[in-house]
Amino acid sequence: MKKRLLFSLCAILIPHISNTAASSSSAIAGGQEGQKPIKNLIGHTYDVYSIAFSPDGTKIVSGGSGDWTVRLWDIDTGEQIGAPLAQNGYVKAVAFSPDSSKIASGEGAYNMVIRLWNANTGQQIHEIFTDFNAMISSLAFSPDGTKLAAGSHDGTIRILSSLNAASPRIGESMRERADAVRSIAFAPDSNMLASAAGNTINFWNINTRQKVGESLSICSGRRDLIYSIALSPDGTKVASGGNDTTVRIWDINTRKQIGIPLTGHTDWVNTVAFSPDGGKIASGSKDKTIRLWDVCTGKQIGEPLKEHSESVLSVKFSPNGTMLASGSSDNTIKIWQLMIPTLQQRAARVIQQHPEINEQAKILIPSGIQQKFDIGDRGQTIEAMEALEAIEKLLGDLNDLD
Repeated sequence: MKKRLLFSLCAILIPHISNTAASSSSAIAGGQEGQKPIKNLIGHTYDVYSIAFSPDGTKIVSGGSGDWTVRLWDIDTGEQIGAPLAQNGYVKAVAFSPDSSKIASGEGAYNMVIRLWNANTGQQIHEIFTDFNAMISSLAFSPDGTKLAAGSHDGTIRILSSLNAASPRIGESMRERADAVRSIAFAPDSNMLASAAGNTINFWNINTRQKVGESLSICSGRRDLIYSIALSPDGTKVASGGNDTTVRIWDINTRKQIGIPLTGHTDWVNTVAFSPDGGKIASGSKDKTIRLWDVCTGKQIGEPLKEHSESVLSVKFSPNGTMLASGSSDNTIKIWQLMIPTLQQRAARVIQQHPEINEQAKILIPSGIQQKFDIGDRGQTIEAMEALEAIEKLLGDLNDLD
């Protein structure tokens, strides 16, 4: 039955891919040998610990730890927008609100302060003094934009709400454990938060402030530390990177690791990020490289990106998935163009890898139905993209199909 469904889905694309099959094999979303960034953002005078794209895709915000600044950048020009947003301490975390209107920054030196900024004017909206006892390590807006989570090296997490009020409200702390909270990430429903501390990933109901379900732990027989986590856009997976030099993918529902650890980096993995479509993971390492991974196969995509001269501390995909930004201890931010295959190229690769579905689909699907889904003249329609994603999902484990 599953094979029949697979063949049926493929049939809607078959009439339009014969001319692209020969050229599709080289169309992959990954780095090429010696690839250079398309832009270098220069301005910070110390480590760039945190970066974020604005959801509208027009800006990047960055936090420089030792230079005590937050900076805004125009993606099209690569130029800094206005003067740096001055802080009174080290900055290790920045975040954009889902509507692109606000920026959050977390600082720590004499006081542990969260600042909210107007992303269009650069004016400070709020200065929020917290009772954290150590550096603010991570910030995350909830997808619905109503809350801001903050994690600290003191092992606690705070949730800020009423962000548009005169005084945002700070909720009671959620204590992780004795280890520093190094990374946090919201689930798509805005009600669950994942956090990484020590060698463990926990999940929290932010309304009750209680942990939900079992924790995920790395136990390799050494002092394991998880430095970064990222949740997939559909909320079903979490990726992690740490001092064991690997990237791991976990199933949130089963609390089990998916496959084996992804290996390739030769030093700590400082940062991980999911692509907007959930199909790829980017990782940045102390080994000065960035690597891209296929979530379904666990394979590295293309060649590592190697232009940073020091440790890579933060990576983020652009909202449309065509670019990747990286922040580094070399004080720079680099923007990379990712080679994304077109709809026809992706379809051609599917058929090229599994030619048996071509003839089968012709038998199973009447030509009239094929014509109903004709995309040859209309380009990459939403319906076609959804169908192709369904095909690729089914092909992810073809050997298990009945």
